[in-house]
Amino acid sequence: MYNNDDDQVYRRLIILLKLFKSRHHHLAKYLIDNSALDSKFITHLLNSDKLVNEIKMDENFSSISEMEEYFNSLIDVDKKSELEIERELNDKLNNFINEENYEEAAKLRDYMIIKDVKRINL
Repeated sequence: MYNNDDDQVYRRLIILLKLFKSRHHHLAKYLIDNSALDSKFITHLLNSDKLVNEIKMDENFSSISEMEEYFNSLIDVDKKSELEIERELNDKLNNFINEENYEEAAKLRDYMIIKDVKRINL
């Protein structure tokens, strides 16, 4: 997965991040001042309409790929149409139901109700 240098960078970055604990503003300034973010990532941040306001993080991830998908969605510059989002959520809901994962299906259903996403039986 990682080569030895990547592993060392990863480990040292974790140590650095732990030093900042709950000092998010200091960490952001430190990373920007030290050019830690590349221009592509900065462009994604600036173009994200999801990161305009603070987000309450209450996600429970069942896998690393699910977590990565969630965080990537925050800076995703590819805008999806409402219809695409509606279909994706309905597909996901159907998958949860078919897998008999009713707890996740209920969470998604509640989210869809709050966001006024219509239920489509596909």
